[in-house]
Amino acid sequence: MIDHIKKFSNKYNVTLLFIFFSIIMFIVNLHVDSNISDDIEFKKALTDVSSFEFVKNYYLNWNGRIMINYFLTSIIVLDPIVWKILNTMIFILLFLTMYKIVLAITGDRREKKTYLIISICLSIFLLPDAVFWSGSIWVTGSFNYLWPTALGLFSLIPIIYNYFEKEYNNKLIIFNLLAGIYAAYSEQIAAIVITFSTILILLSALKKKKIHIPSMLVLAVVIINAIIGYTAPGNVKRFASEASLFPEYETFSLFKKLFYGLFYSLWHLVNEASSIMFIISLLITILMFTKNKRIMYRIMSLVPVAYFGIRMISAKSRPGNVTTAFDQTLEMFIKSNKISMFDNLYDLPKIFSDYNSKSVSMNVSILLGLLVFLCIALSIVKLFGNSRITIVSVLFYMAALASSIVISFSPTIYASGHRVFYATDILLLILLATLLSVLLNTITESKALFRIWIYYEAILVFLALRHLTFYIILY
Repeated sequence: MIDHIKKFSNKYNVTLLFIFFSIIMFIVNLHVDSNISDDIEFKKALTDVSSFEFVKNYYLNWNGRIMINYFLTSIIVLDPIVWKILNTMIFILLFLTMYKIVLAITGDRREKKTYLIISICLSIFLLPDAVFWSGSIWVTGSFNYLWPTALGLFSLIPIIYNYFEKEYNNKLIIFNLLAGIYAAYSEQIAAIVITFSTILILLSALKKKKIHIPSMLVLAVVIINAIIGYTAPGNVKRFASEASLFPEYETFSLFKKLFYGLFYSLWHLVNEASSIMFIISLLITILMFTKNKRIMYRIMSLVPVAYFGIRMISAKSRPGNVTTAFDQTLEMFIKSNKISMFDNLYDLPKIFSDYNSKSVSMNVSILLGLLVFLCIALSIVKLFGNSRITIVSVLFYMAALASSIVISFSPTIYASGHRVFYATDILLLILLATLLSVLLNTITESKALFRIWIYYEAILVFLALRHLTFYIILY
């Protein structure tokens, strides 16, 4: 009897785990009120026009997100349970995609699958409250952030599989292409997919001396649809409209836009995503002490752990109540440039009014942050050496940083608020899962594997539990 149970568990545990987390995510979605903010405005607008007419008008007068707007306007007028079910399915697609990507990068080891799935599914609750809520379980936000992120990553699977020389069922390519079409209409996700795909396709072609046709099809589809969305007449009008709310933006030089994008990204990672960054840093340190005996590299890996550990210990219960060097430096930048838009920023972090400009140096704050993030990148390189794991891990890491920095080239960042970091945080979660998978691969003894995983899950559950409780009780 016990043997039969073990065989059943080994065969179906992956499916059962995804079913279990489907139920969890459905419960989270059940607590969503679909009659708030833009959801109400969309429903009102759709009482007089069809989805097609609405999307056409939006394309000409507001933005070029054709597929996103079409699905949004078609589903939001239906019974709310339809969206709740579909959103749950997209969550599971995201988890499954992250799982497949990590296995492609680190190898498929049967003993670790259960540990990896649970870790990936739980890690979604490490997202900062405002990022998760506005990008995942707010109806309008989910179509613009969760859906394109999940579908964009799904479209990358055949490209990543080809790069790591893994077998992929080409019958699924049609679904990757359809996913790529939807994802292409999110400017941020399109940039990630196009850049990521181009680099991996070129590297694969140089090594194999031939082009992988399915990968090229995905890239071509994303580029074509991204161009259609990017060239929409409405984009120009939207830019002008939101720039009028932030009149100083057009006076910013290219350097100043880059500087602010970099600084605001660092602010998010240090203040709001510190839990994610701490776990990534901790896993890197454990791997470094396991794989590398050189004291210099071990010390280098400890720098981010200490930095984010101190940040978490010193933080109060809510990010908005914490004053750090980054908070103070951000305010100094705002005051020095007389940016009036920050007087009322929807859900962006409140800027502290009590500030002594002599108490912190902007340059020191920026350089310290860059040093910490550089230590993480260098540690990854030293861990994996000249390998494909290094290239893809660093790509995910750099894509996470770049995807948040580039949003500073549009004034819409200041209207969108925290959810612009959704893709950034998901990419970091993939890096986190990759590091965990590598760590599990280094442990050959099953008892040790289980023990290490239990310690890790204890940390993960502790950090994630308040988020899950917060969502279910309040939303």
